Amino acid sequence: MASRETAEIRNFAFGGEAFGLLPSGKGCFVRGAVPGERVAVEIVSEHARFVRAKLVAVETPDPRRIAPACPFAAQCPGCSFGHVSPENELLWKQEIFARFMAGAGAPEEAIRPPCAEPARFGWRNKLHLAVENGVTGYRGEDNHSLVPVNACLLAVPEINAALEKTDAAGCDAVELRHTPRDGVLRLDGNNREKILSDTLPGFGDFPVPAGAFFQTNPAVAALLAEDVIRLIRESGGEELTELHCGVGVFSLCAAERLPGLTAAGAEITASSVVCARRAAGERGLSSRCRFFHRDAASFYRERKKVPLLLADPPRGGLDKGLLREIVRRPPENMIYVSCAPDTLQRDIKILRSSGAQIVSTRLFNMFPATAHFESLTLLRW
Repeated sequence: MASRETAEIRNFAFGGEAFGLLPSGKGCFVRGAVPGERVAVEIVSEHARFVRAKLVAVETPDPRRIAPACPFAAQCPGCSFGHVSPENELLWKQEIFARFMAGAGAPEEAIRPPCAEPARFGWRNKLHLAVENGVTGYRGEDNHSLVPVNACLLAVPEINAALEKTDAAGCDAVELRHTPRDGVLRLDGNNREKILSDTLPGFGDFPVPAGAFFQTNPAVAALLAEDVIRLIRESGGEELTELHCGVGVFSLCAAERLPGLTAAGAEITASSVVCARRAAGERGLSSRCRFFHRDAASFYRERKKVPLLLADPPRGGLDKGLLREIVRRPPENMIYVSCAPDTLQRDIKILRSSGAQIVSTRLFNMFPATAHFESLTLLRW
């Protein structure tokens, strides 16, 4: 029989679990608790300095606790902050982010107030569900068990409506993609290169391969793009180098707003580069925005001059080869868009070894109710 303990919850940890202390003083990570609460937990795994546990009961609730809107909240690990208000979610995420950035060497005054989301639910334009025996759902806390889910509050209503009619028999996953112009597409091995038209509010439509990266929360992505443009304008740079540029959204949006700006973007996904070039042509920006099917490190190495660098890497952060190139020959300014504060902290520590200073950094709640968020950091050499 698994052992039970009582934990005093202190704060939230990166990843969405609450962190507290057992009577022995040992750390305890448990999902579903709120800082300030005393909770009963069941130990799931024990390590030298901490345990991971399952919430059994809340003995002394914190007044900031709310009833989750999602009917699957007790089983599904996705909405780690669903049991607190949006305002408190943002406060705790900001606290987590500030800890990472302080560890990266950011002065307190460089950490800007966070950017809240316009809507907590109904924002996700792409949904991936596992399937077992024809039943759709998310993977549980153990990354193995299936939590049956027939609708997700995070998804746009059109995706949930399509999910109701989706036949999941005989497959191991269901992936649905929505755009305002194209509606809902069920992705499979044959249509991932199909070109869709997705919308960034305030910036118009962009061609994008159905299976390629495009921000899952366009409303917050538009707020992020506005701040990126502000940083580019304030840097005074007229030549932008963008790495991991995807379909070229940042370069194109900035070039439209800043008539003196030229941009060169590199992206490893060939179909995304095709879309970026197409968008540049449709917007009359082909002479000022050029896009290349290249890996980030070699593209940066060959740039003769980099007054302003913009990088938006995947969750794993900047690869070692690219970091070496930047440290060897730093740009004047660098805008780093990140979806993972742990790899952001790691990379900034390396960049600071070459003289980089953190000018400003800001959290964007791109993924409300979940444990994740985006951030925007300006570095200067």
